[in-house]
Amino acid sequence: MMKLYLVPPLLPTWVHPTVHPHSLAVDAYLRMCNVPCEREALSNPGLTPTGDEAPVLCINEGVATSGMEDNLLKLQRMGYKLEQDDLLTPLQKAECSALTALIVEKLWKCQLFDLWSEVENYESFTRITYSHVVSFPLKWWLDRERKKNMQEYLTLSGYDDSEKVKRTAKEIYEALSVRLGDDKHFFFGDSPTTFDCIVFGFLQTQACKEIPQSIIQDFLFSHKNLVDFCNRITENWYMSGVDDANLVKNNLNYKPLLTYISKKEDQGIPSQERNSLVILGTMAAIFVYLAFFQDSKSR
Repeated sequence: MMKLYLVPPLLPTWVHPTVHPHSLAVDAYLRMCNVPCEREALSNPGLTPTGDEAPVLCINEGVATSGMEDNLLKLQRMGYKLEQDDLLTPLQKAECSALTALIVEKLWKCQLFDLWSEVENYESFTRITYSHVVSFPLKWWLDRERKKNMQEYLTLSGYDDSEKVKRTAKEIYEALSVRLGDDKHFFFGDSPTTFDCIVFGFLQTQACKEIPQSIIQDFLFSHKNLVDFCNRITENWYMSGVDDANLVKNNLNYKPLLTYISKKEDQGIPSQERNSLVILGTMAAIFVYLAFFQDSKSR
């Protein structure tokens, strides 16, 4: 039996099982291949800034595979394949690789900036989304660490400028829109490929209606064929329990979101034990601060 571990914990308003692009891409692939799979949300995402470890796929409670590309490759080696993949020409496969690199290496960073560097987005959506099931004082500590790690990552990656982010996102959307065209349902015909799953994972997670001030969403909305592409996959593989109000219509209904993956063990320390240590450490710091404050006040 397979189990897919997803982050962040779901909010009631979300139609899809995750708003993490790498995770949604794998989830879409599983659905298109009709693979029986349980899904579980991880309540305590880790602190790695890139989110590349998500999702985690466990098979028969055995060794877990993490990350989008490794999980897709593992599923293909197990015999779960999309027929259209085998029909791609060498040139089309090269196109998939080049466009996937743009999405994973550049568009992903644009999404991260939109959620973590735009103050209103962070305060109104990102922080709440990632910590709404975490208790104090661990919640306070995780919020600070996630924010710090993300700012450092974006600065080192050269994606700490809003104008660059908007320009990069716009160019990638335009390239995807031109490649998709208006005469077919998916990027390479009327049947989906692995590449379609990847594009869907990233585009669908860039339009969450709860994000108040996205700086890249309008560029995506300007391409009707990309909007229709996301709706098409939602209608065909995510329609159970979804009414028309939850579909995108002329606008995508879900904005971007960075995610972190919480592994079951980190450096040999079980996650539950690690959380307890963090809580105790935070409480001790608060106690020392209060004691110092009281001592200074008495003087």
